[in-house]
Amino acid sequence: MTSGSANNLFYFAIIATLAGHFIYHFVSQAQQVREWLSVRYADSRFWIRWIFFQKSVGFLFMGFLPAIFYMLFYDGHITDFGLTCNHILTNWHFLLGLPLLMVFISFFAARSKKQQEIYPQMRIKRWTQVQFFVNATGWIIYLMAYEYLFRGLFLFAGVDLFGIWPAISINVAIYSAVHMHKGIAETLGAVPFGIVACWLTLTTGTFLVSAFAHIGMAVSMEFFAIKFNQEMQFVKNGGRK
Repeated sequence: MTSGSANNLFYFAIIATLAGHFIYHFVSQAQQVREWLSVRYADSRFWIRWIFFQKSVGFLFMGFLPAIFYMLFYDGHITDFGLTCNHILTNWHFLLGLPLLMVFISFFAARSKKQQEIYPQMRIKRWTQVQFFVNATGWIIYLMAYEYLFRGLFLFAGVDLFGIWPAISINVAIYSAVHMHKGIAETLGAVPFGIVACWLTLTTGTFLVSAFAHIGMAVSMEFFAIKFNQEMQFVKNGGRK
């Protein structure tokens, strides 16, 4: 890639990352949408629609639209950044092992009352299997888009222009900064996770490794937060409230 092309791609990547994230954050917190849903739906039906709406907005602005623009204006391809079967087969040990490690970590972290105040995001008291499946699906589409943007487009564009470690430093700095609204713990925690995620992405050639790890952490955290929260429980599908 020529210097001019690398510059242009990085400018696009950082604009897509910052604009995509902040547009997502603004639209997904729209009080008009929340009030509209709260008037029409109650309890679990409200939470499912409200949180899934947020995850879908994230998928749109942080994954789908940046990918479309990248393919249209930069002659990119959907398989760029390691979205191929070959990368999945080659890195199966990471794709399986890292999510299992995240599940192990979540098992202990979710016992914290502070974590239970944050997770699950859907504040449902009685969870059915169907509800949790919808919840997990929302996390999957959201985090695939999130990782495509941060550890795919943004990271690889930075490496092309600056080299590996400067690109990782820029990526982690912005990744940590966008967690500031979640508190100091998640902001600081994003630094080591971001470094490892970037390093694994560049080592394996695919953003799927960090995406699978992130999904494993989020879904397992929600599962264990429900299990350990005395005010919540899993019930049979017929027991929904």
